[in-house]
Amino acid sequence: MQELIVWTHISANGTELKLTDGFYLSKEVNENPDLRDRVRMKYFEDTDGYMFSITLTGVTHADNGVYNCSLKTGTEIISSAKLTLTVLNPVEKLTVEILDKNMETLAEKTTPIMDNEPAVEAVPGEYYVKCTAEGSNPSPDLSLFFNEARPSVNVLWTSDMTGPRIKNSGTFTKKIKVNALTTPQAIVCNANIPGNHYPMKQAGFKMMVQVDKPDMKCSNVTTRLGDNYAKVFCNISAEGESNAGLVCEKVSWLIGNANERLEYEQRWKDNTKKLDIIETKCSPGENGLSVSMNIFHVKPTHFVEVYYLVYGVGEDSHKLPIMLNEDTTAGVSAITASMSLLLCIVMATVAKRLVL
Repeated sequence: MQELIVWTHISANGTELKLTDGFYLSKEVNENPDLRDRVRMKYFEDTDGYMFSITLTGVTHADNGVYNCSLKTGTEIISSAKLTLTVLNPVEKLTVEILDKNMETLAEKTTPIMDNEPAVEAVPGEYYVKCTAEGSNPSPDLSLFFNEARPSVNVLWTSDMTGPRIKNSGTFTKKIKVNALTTPQAIVCNANIPGNHYPMKQAGFKMMVQVDKPDMKCSNVTTRLGDNYAKVFCNISAEGESNAGLVCEKVSWLIGNANERLEYEQRWKDNTKKLDIIETKCSPGENGLSVSMNIFHVKPTHFVEVYYLVYGVGEDSHKLPIMLNEDTTAGVSAITASMSLLLCIVMATVAKRLVL
């Protein structure tokens, strides 16, 4: 019985088509004008026997699949070899989403970050980033960049083989912790098929994350009338690790009755001399911002004034009202001096009566 070489094609959706039958194109190919013009078969004899090959021209997505070369005797397959042809297609669409802790979408984007685009405004906390790449062949490689870091991601792959084209998709969702910073932060998704066949597809966001409501606390607000120097100590902090987003440039003091606003580093002299000199300072630290207000030459007017520690600008500002408490207790030295003087007077009076 004669031995024959048969080439067959199994498409991505499982349909099998005979391409050759021995030394000739198959009946199925010859009766299909599209295939007849694109499929070529060659064979030649060498020292090991005959070599058979097929050539496809004008490759289309329908050519995806497995190609089998079988040596047959009748219906029996004596030997066979196969190869898989992948018709490449780039990632057609890449989508990045930012979701809140309830998995509600806050923003969605399909394009790279542009220099002049506005940032997504948010408060410090935990968010989810979802990236989805669609329409490629083979499956795409996906990666996430958050600022300078590249977090690991677990990609879920799916394939659509219902049509002539294979459409692969990949998606992942990653939880990230976002702290407040003074500059925009970047969230970027990259996707591409393996190799250097097509440019990388990219989609990303700028995020401007700032402290929503800082915690402001003050101490040392009790002083005595006539003191040359009184200092109010305050601390401004934020929840978690968001202290990095606190900046002295957003700190100011508002002197209520005087209607005077002082910057975070300023020495102010009251021309009316009611409040004399007030000096403000601010410095960042691990626990937030250390802020102080220094009052020189404490007067009665200082105790009726309302001082506001302010963080932020305009509608986003937060205020903490502060008043100085007057320490009306006499000092120990003053009490001792008064008792000594009284004792001297009593002793002098007793001595005078004895002499008389």
